[in-house]
Amino acid sequence: MPEIRINGYVRPLDANGAAELRTIAEQSGSGQPVAATFSGTDYLGTLRDVRYGFTTNDYIDAWGQLAFVIEELDPGAYELFVGERSAKDASPIGIFLPIEIGD
Repeated sequence: MPEIRINGYVRPLDANGAAELRTIAEQSGSGQPVAATFSGTDYLGTLRDVRYGFTTNDYIDAWGQLAFVIEELDPGAYELFVGERSAKDASPIGIFLPIEIGD
């Protein structure tokens, strides 16, 4: 099965962020959660879930690097959220990326 490698820089509060995989929907972020295997370089190791928490390598005033892999996805259209959840109302703060997995 194909894998998706995510590398980049983020600036979540206290260096704690989240990645979530969902089906594509008309409104960004409103698709159904999709379970996948996430693996990264932080203390969580490999995890099969709909959400992956990560810790960047820097805090508050600096952009921190993140890197993780998503595996075991069936072919189809997905949306990946990378960012954090608001402390006020748990709304997503970050980006939504469309992903297409072919056969």
